[in-house]
Amino acid sequence: MPLGLRGQFQVQTEALQEPDSILPHLLKSANFWKASIDSVDGGFYTEVNQDGSPERTDRKSFTQCSRHAYGFSRAFMVSGDTTYLDYAEHALDFLYQYGWDQSHLGWYFSSDKYGVPAPPYGAGWNPNTTKWSFQQHYSVLGIGAMAEATRDPRHLDWLDLATQVNDSLLWDDRPGFQGFYHTANEDWSNLRDKGFTATVDGITTWVLWRALLTDAPADKDRLIALADNIVDHLYASMLLPQVQFGFAEGYNSNWNLNNGNTGGSVGHVIKTAWCLARAYMFDPKPIYREAAQYMINEMMFDGGYDYTNGGIYMNYNWSTGAVTQNKDYWMLEQGLTSGLINYFLATDSLDKELNLGMADGCLGFLLEHFVDPVYGEIYSQTNAAGNVINNDKSDPFKGGYHNIEMSYLTYVYGHLFYHEDSVTLYYRFRPQAEARQFKMTPIAIRDDLLGIASVTLDGQPYANYDALGRTLDIPANTGGIFAVTYYLTSPFVSNEALATSEPVYVYPNPAQETIGFHGLRQAAEVYLFDLQGRQVQPMQRVEAGQSLSVHGLPAGMYV
Repeated sequence: MPLGLRGQFQVQTEALQEPDSILPHLLKSANFWKASIDSVDGGFYTEVNQDGSPERTDRKSFTQCSRHAYGFSRAFMVSGDTTYLDYAEHALDFLYQYGWDQSHLGWYFSSDKYGVPAPPYGAGWNPNTTKWSFQQHYSVLGIGAMAEATRDPRHLDWLDLATQVNDSLLWDDRPGFQGFYHTANEDWSNLRDKGFTATVDGITTWVLWRALLTDAPADKDRLIALADNIVDHLYASMLLPQVQFGFAEGYNSNWNLNNGNTGGSVGHVIKTAWCLARAYMFDPKPIYREAAQYMINEMMFDGGYDYTNGGIYMNYNWSTGAVTQNKDYWMLEQGLTSGLINYFLATDSLDKELNLGMADGCLGFLLEHFVDPVYGEIYSQTNAAGNVINNDKSDPFKGGYHNIEMSYLTYVYGHLFYHEDSVTLYYRFRPQAEARQFKMTPIAIRDDLLGIASVTLDGQPYANYDALGRTLDIPANTGGIFAVTYYLTSPFVSNEALATSEPVYVYPNPAQETIGFHGLRQAAEVYLFDLQGRQVQPMQRVEAGQSLSVHGLPAGMYV
């Protein structure tokens, strides 16, 4: 679906027009991976046939098991069907039992059928002999998703262990050179190199999700440190005269550019813009939004997007500017996710149109050309026109992640960032002996912009929550399936704009019958809350000088 740049862009993809319509695809994709389970020796087989059945039974991928756990967790979170959590647990059982290096700490990449570390393809390349940042990051992916969906102490403990090892052993804390190393020897000696994988994949696999789960300053600081790495090195390389297109992905340990590696990925650039946008939600540095938009603009205007068929292209050479004009499944996902969040954050109408068009074009192309209508799930690659050139559905790097994440965030981002309405997610919090309080933050979003509209426990209304604080209080020995409905408390206004705007005061307060707005200079959308954080009226549009009726509401204080 090509992107049109003249006039107001009209979304063409049904899944963006009605985000709930993506859920059957998400659940069918999750169901596809059930057929590759090994119920005897644990985990899931890596290579599968078109129907999902095992193609070979002698290899398993720990990082793929983590991806499966992510996919099954998200399938539960949109459906409430706990069967998906059973499959996620099965994937993580295998990861925990066999994937952890008990001698040196950190994750192996792949194993034989029984969990003994072995090369992923049976011979040759063997990442088990290194502590490659890719496997250290991606092995945590599904753990974080299950920790979010269940807050189960087992998964929270593994999340703590794995991320603390990454933070202590993979992180370079030398002043001026901070960042995750790209790789190390098996025993963590000879830590070396830096770049895209260590930095951006670190954000998107666990650093962001840990910051959302814990709400701890140290976890937010790690996220911001990585975002600063992006700005200082990846984004900065785009401005170098020798870099003709995109950014340089490889650097040595001191962040000096590796001129011998000129390869890059359009999907990596767009993913990086997604990560910067999410970092901006935590720390609204203008450079994060500016750099993200710059990356999108270069890909969209300088040869990274297919204006005939829709969707972003695949790889590039940053030295020559040459672009490979095929399409890859995971890159199209980045176009959707990065496009929607940067659409939400953009304050310029042309930027909003461009970002929305990228999201729509990438999602539409993938759903039209990559999906197997018979067995479900998606193929790996097509040519520019959409003809499949690689029909693999599974390999050590591909599992129940990117396609399901794309679908999950089409649902969540589509409701919140595009339609600006509500979205419901499910959680299973089992009873525990002690009372608990959870901060509920399913996506990166400025803290004041997201609230809880309602909660149910096992289908019955549940009132023990703080709507604006987004905290869920669970008494001792209470638990079950919680359905939490989130909503936007107000549209996004940039911090830069807020800093230059005049304050608006509500009067009289306490109010009775009507309220007015001192300092309101133009029309505005008004959301009315009581002091307990409960929205007491639907959003109403108020013109400058107009009062708002609160007839029928109790006299009292409103904000």
